[in-house]
Amino acid sequence: MWTSVLFLLVISCITLSSPLSGNHSPNIEARVAPHFPYGSSPVRGVSLGGWLVLEPWITPSLFDNTGKPAIVDDVRPAPRPGNCLRVLKNHWGTFITEADFATIAAAGLNHIGFWAFDTTGGERYITGQFPYLRTAVTWAQNHGLFVLIDLHGAPGSQNGYDDSGHRGSISWNIDQTNIDRMNAIIKALAAEFSKPQYANVVSAIAPLNEPAAYTSLWLLSTYRQFVYDSYGNICQNGNLVEVMHDAFQPLDSWNRIMSSSSGYTNVLMGTHHYQVFSNAEEVMTWPQHISTACDCGVAMVMWASTSGNLWTIAGEFTTTPYDCVKYLNGCGLGCATIAFEKAQGWIYWTWKMRLALLFTESTDEWSYQKGLAGGWILQDPTDPQYPNICG
Repeated sequence: MWTSVLFLLVISCITLSSPLSGNHSPNIEARVAPHFPYGSSPVRGVSLGGWLVLEPWITPSLFDNTGKPAIVDDVRPAPRPGNCLRVLKNHWGTFITEADFATIAAAGLNHIGFWAFDTTGGERYITGQFPYLRTAVTWAQNHGLFVLIDLHGAPGSQNGYDDSGHRGSISWNIDQTNIDRMNAIIKALAAEFSKPQYANVVSAIAPLNEPAAYTSLWLLSTYRQFVYDSYGNICQNGNLVEVMHDAFQPLDSWNRIMSSSSGYTNVLMGTHHYQVFSNAEEVMTWPQHISTACDCGVAMVMWASTSGNLWTIAGEFTTTPYDCVKYLNGCGLGCATIAFEKAQGWIYWTWKMRLALLFTESTDEWSYQKGLAGGWILQDPTDPQYPNICG
């Protein structure tokens, strides 16, 4: 019985992969089993969003208190680096603590899901997060949790969202220097967290979060090659697992990519499931929301069985049914677990929200921590209140 939690750390990494060589051979010697028994035990995890990669809707007070001109993402703090570093160090040191890890472990989760390493391209990120990542991995080890390191920020941005560290244009795929830097960072992370002191803690690395492949075929083809290149950089270190994102494409479009029948092992697909980002979804009834989540779980199972047997999880999801959260769509802009355990599991977005000085910022529905306290998320995820809700 695996009772540890996988912790998804959101990281902003500034680097990308090698040329589109078309080299899709695993080129990896004998692999060993990953730290966590993916495929035989369900992933039950929560992400530490808003900690090492800032997102205005998770910590709006950090952005509201910066004065003018408005800071809207991780790049924009540069005009006031001294003050920003002080503010960010306080945030990094207080927003997530070891007590959070203890609570996450006590909640029966088994995965946790981390930012800025390389600014040699002239990016104006405020750096200093890496020691907190090392500390977080140690905390996870102390409490029997697993860590999934998820790189959210690429040079040039892979999606133009603030969760990539740079809101605006997308250019990571049009500069080979960006790709080379990204590969170097992933290789360094894999080497670092394969060291003996981190043994049996970091189980997986996601090389790039949510590339917006719906914006161009070029971006999609670059990302497809990138996941192949990342496989060598991640999986050369023994038993780490590579986690792909579906790049907002139908799962069927990933059929037979990096499949076990082609010689690939320790590869996991993380598809993100939200029901809040369109008008049609926001007017859905609760039964419709439930049915949609159940259908998603079935689709994940069906795809996993025909895709070459990639492990498949809901890499992000939330219980909230609407998007009326301050800054959810960006600073200054307008405002299901049973289903997913039919596949290989889930990681909830996100663990907590930051408290403002005078009030609780209105994002409780997104917080697993608040859900536990309020009772809309069960204390024991292995004992669902409605086990047959999906039929």
